[in-house]
Amino acid sequence: LKAQLSSTTSSIFHRDDLDMLRLIIVDRSFSYARVLHLCNRDPFWEFGAVVNTPEECPLDMVKVLPGAFVVSIMILLLLLQVVGFLSHECNILPRLAQMRPLDILTPFISLYTTLADYA
Repeated sequence: LKAQLSSTTSSIFHRDDLDMLRLIIVDRSFSYARVLHLCNRDPFWEFGAVVNTPEECPLDMVKVLPGAFVVSIMILLLLLQVVGFLSHECNILPRLAQMRPLDILTPFISLYTTLADYA
């Protein structure tokens, strides 16, 4: 582009639809260069994002959110299991001792599977 803009006989100056390119000052427009990086990190970063440094690669929410959802459901399952066990052992709130965390987990995992299929 710099070579075409430097030559006054270039076709850029003779086309009517390229008015803005004729206004470029070649000496100032190409005086510095900035190196950009293409993100290609795996598995949770957004592939193809253009950033200044490789450390600035953004997380891909399509990959991160479902994983965070499953991990949070598993943590909730473990927490409910511990609360149910402690309520059974300490005889506090017997209703919690009858709770079955796997029955609570099943609808959440089916919701996740449905959303993952349509996402």
